[in-house]
Amino acid sequence: MVKALRKTLRDLLDPRLTVTLVKAVLLSVAGYAVVGGLSWWLLGHSRWAESVWLDRTLHMLGGLAGVVLSLLMFPAVFGVLQSLFLDGIADRIEGRHYPELGPPRGTAIRDGLVVAVKVMVLMVVVNLLMLPVYIVGSLLLGAGMMLFYAVNGWLCGREYYAQVALRRMPRGDVREWTRANRWTLWMAGVGITLLGTIPLLNLAAPVIGCAFMVHVARGLRAPR
Repeated sequence: MVKALRKTLRDLLDPRLTVTLVKAVLLSVAGYAVVGGLSWWLLGHSRWAESVWLDRTLHMLGGLAGVVLSLLMFPAVFGVLQSLFLDGIADRIEGRHYPELGPPRGTAIRDGLVVAVKVMVLMVVVNLLMLPVYIVGSLLLGAGMMLFYAVNGWLCGREYYAQVALRRMPRGDVREWTRANRWTLWMAGVGITLLGTIPLLNLAAPVIGCAFMVHVARGLRAPR
């Protein structure tokens, strides 16, 4: 994965990706604004737990809680944005680094969006259910954030790899490759999730995450 990360950073200097990166940043700003608005609404209208002190604490934190919740929810959104740029980014990277692969069979944008929306809904639901656990865990030497990255890394790694792999193999083969490389994909997903929670840098996450996963996919071991 370190090698994949180095290649990804070099790819970002490719002028052909500049326009794509700018588009991704602009869409990410819009996406983050939507997530931020929903986070504020949820904080103002929802009771997060039966525990009265936890509910009051969240409301007392006010603006800080809204910002934190927005950052936690944003990784779920950039999966949808990634699906919009996937084919263009993957074609450039594969043509530059892996020309022996030949043209992909491709995936329809609609199919990619369907998968991405399913992942987004799943991540939002899981994170909302886990939010009280994250908060309580954060009081225990940051265990809450570690759990957040572990849970979302698992979801991101599996599903974002599926988006990339479906361009070149049927869904059944994708599942076999995923099972054979679940730990590698989990760690890759943790890295993408971490990127999605770093302010400003997360605006470029759809492009960086997509490029990174293309390189990771090429380094996976074949199922036995």
